[in-house]
Amino acid sequence: MARCEDIVYNIKNRQRKQNLGPENPDKKFYVIGFNCGWNGLGWIIIHIIEHLEYAEKKGYIPIIDLKHFRSQYVSAENSGKENVWEYWFEQPTKYNLQDILKSKHVVKSRRAISPNRKCKIRYFDYKNEERVKKLRSIYNKHIKINETIKKRISEIQNRLIGDKRVLGIMCRGTDFTMLKPYLHPVQPNPQDIINEAEIIMKERNCSHIFLSTEDTDIHDLFRKKFGDRVLSVPQTRFTKKDLGDKGSLSDLSDSENRREIAFSYLASMYILSKCPCFISGITGGSLVVKIMSGGFEYEHFWDLGIYTCNDESLGEYWKHFCEELAGKRVRK
Repeated sequence: MARCEDIVYNIKNRQRKQNLGPENPDKKFYVIGFNCGWNGLGWIIIHIIEHLEYAEKKGYIPIIDLKHFRSQYVSAENSGKENVWEYWFEQPTKYNLQDILKSKHVVKSRRAISPNRKCKIRYFDYKNEERVKKLRSIYNKHIKINETIKKRISEIQNRLIGDKRVLGIMCRGTDFTMLKPYLHPVQPNPQDIINEAEIIMKERNCSHIFLSTEDTDIHDLFRKKFGDRVLSVPQTRFTKKDLGDKGSLSDLSDSENRREIAFSYLASMYILSKCPCFISGITGGSLVVKIMSGGFEYEHFWDLGIYTCNDESLGEYWKHFCEELAGKRVRK
């Protein structure tokens, strides 16, 4: 039997159809909006793709509204004034929120990160090439980095990479490996990644590494081993000591700094997607990299299960959810 609070939540956050006026009677617009909370840019992109897939299935014209919802990337005083999505991306089509104020057919999405279970993207989808192919098609069709951001990324890519043959590596640390967040994939030991990198660089004739990490200690470890062959987007990095008793890295900076960190992350994901070879732990970001790419000559993801806990009070629901998310790979 459904709990009362679940029923209230579903009613408050349900999808809504609205008639706002007589304009565009031959079009159905789908406004994608949900509270991002402390989700980083990688998972925001993933959740937007989920809603874009739903819009395609329904024949709707998508418009992304992260203006009227909470996000770590906008300050309280600017909430409701700025569309977070448009910091980095264009709208999927020529239409925006202003264009549909008097439209006849407007569908507002569920105020939830996913429109339904059928469109849900899971960590371990990286193994399903047919699923990745579909998600890649949606990304290429609907998600376009805006010209300002594209120019900045291009300048960084040309300066760092040029015509070098590069092994791309994504390596999460800091809050992820310290907190071991429930239901998230277990991350590999950085030394294991370094050992793998040595092998792949020789086998695949890669002269340099392009490393994406927010962890100062991990970055230093790679630099100690590979020296100037390690290339990275200039960005703010942190140590576990910096984190202290904070819950996550987001607690260490304000919304403006978070936007700049998110830009560095987007630039790193984009550049990684252009590398011929890619190795990584399983994260939202590494899944986005695979979706962004046209495919790699060589790729390796460390599939080490997911972080879980021993709290039996979580009950069967969370147990089954955990197993579903992880493909029945559970690690305590």
